[in-house]
Amino acid sequence: ESKERAWNGVTVEMNRAARVYARLFIARCFHHQVSTSPPSVRPVLTDLLLLFLHYECVDMTHHLLQDGYCTREQTEFLKQEMYADLAKIRPNAVALVDAFDHSDRLLNSVLGR
Repeated sequence: ESKERAWNGVTVEMNRAARVYARLFIARCFHHQVSTSPPSVRPVLTDLLLLFLHYECVDMTHHLLQDGYCTREQTEFLKQEMYADLAKIRPNAVALVDAFDHSDRLLNSVLGR
């Protein structure tokens, strides 16, 4: 095949690999920051990290199933874990958002109205 034809044949997979790599990079950085954070905030940050990881896996469910990395039961488990993470974080949601010090107007927050 010509170089152009070969390139066009793999661009979808290259794009997918790049997106997965970017997610992995963010997850590693997030994990490093949580593991080196002060003990007083580590539990809350760990909860956020788990939510992020579960969300990313649920978001990639189609690819995980298609490529044989997970079973349907495992992806359902990930989804339930994500919902459990959301329930665990919910009591602290307002405080977590306030920690970023964004105005309610900027957030267009219903809670801030």
